[in-house]
Amino acid sequence: KVNGRRFHRLCRGLDDRPVLPDRERKSLGKEITFEADVMDRRVVERTPMKVREGPGRKELKNSAIGSSTRTAITGTMIAPPTSRTVGWEPGCGCGADVMPCTVLDPFCGSGTTLVAARRLACHAVGIELNPEYARIAHDRIRKDISFQLRAAFPQKSRR
Repeated sequence: KVNGRRFHRLCRGLDDRPVLPDRERKSLGKEITFEADVMDRRVVERTPMKVREGPGRKELKNSAIGSSTRTAITGTMIAPPTSRTVGWEPGCGCGADVMPCTVLDPFCGSGTTLVAARRLACHAVGIELNPEYARIAHDRIRKDISFQLRAAFPQKSRR
């Protein structure tokens, strides 16, 4: 109860604690934004070395906390994202017998995972809090089941 009130105030920017600007420096952050999209992976891989030797690194290296440095590339896109459907693999390909299973999809959305599970003869449980998505998933699964039944039992043509 006491922490709840404290966090409520902190979330609204209400904090009476004094600001301590002279805290010990523990890290140095540096980021670079390229002027244009970079498609050459080698350029991206060489860039962290330039950042590592940039301003501020010498003073950090001479302190006790600068004994080890780490460079990480984050948020870098080497090439534009592409989308492709790869399908659902029925198993690992190891040759073992298929074990019956139940697929749990805690955020089932439009039901893609549930439909795939049904097609692979697995039981499936989907959880979706958004009623609209739950309806979409329900309708999609019903349509897929009826399509599978029609394919399995085609109607004979009448003469």
